[in-house]
Amino acid sequence: MLPRRPTTPTTLAALAALPALVALAAGAALASAPTAAHAETWSHRDATGDVVATGGESAPTAAPTNRTADLHRVTITHTRGAVRVVARVHELRRTDQLATVQLRAPGLHLVTADLVRIDGGTAVHTHVETQDEVRECPSATGRFRLRTDTFVVTVPRACLGRPDWVRAAVGYVTIGGSDVGDEQVALDDGLRDGFRLAPRWSPRIHAG
Repeated sequence: MLPRRPTTPTTLAALAALPALVALAAGAALASAPTAAHAETWSHRDATGDVVATGGESAPTAAPTNRTADLHRVTITHTRGAVRVVARVHELRRTDQLATVQLRAPGLHLVTADLVRIDGGTAVHTHVETQDEVRECPSATGRFRLRTDTFVVTVPRACLGRPDWVRAAVGYVTIGGSDVGDEQVALDDGLRDGFRLAPRWSPRIHAG
C-alpha cells in the first residue's frame, strides 16, 4: 500500500489553482515528436532563471530570481532494472514540494511518479496507465537530498513491462517559502528552457 499523503488546506488550494501543474500531469498529448537516442543515460542542463510562480487564482508569471524551484540539471538512466531520474535544484530547501516524473514507453499510455513532501512527510505515488487499466507501482522510490540539492525518483522496469526504451518529462513545484511568499507556488520544467503548459519530453532512452 502506498504511504498516506499528508495534506493541508493551503497546500491543496495551491495545487488546485495551478493550471500549469495540471497540464504537466495531463497534457502529455501536446508534447513534441519522438527523437532517437541510443544511450542508457541522457542528461539535460536546464536554463537558469526560468521559474514561473502563481498565487491563488493568478496566472503564472516569470520568477527569474527564484532559486529554490529552479532546476539545474536532469539525468535519466535506463538500466535493465529500473529507470532512475536525478534532478539538481539550485537551492533545495526543506519546504512543501512536489517532483513529478512522467514516462512513456511502448505499450504504455503514461506513467506518473509524484514525489511529495508536505508538512515534513514524504511519499511517492506512482500510477501506470495503459489502454486497459490504471494500476499502481508501489515499488517505486524517491527522496529529496538536501545536502546535494537533488531529488531522485526510481521506477522499476517491472512496473513498465520492461520496455526497450522510455521517454521522460520532469517537473518541480515548491509551495510557499521566502522566495515566493507563503501562499505562492513556483514551478519549473526540468527539460525546457523557459516554460509552456505542455511538458517537454526527452529523446528515447534505451535500456542499458
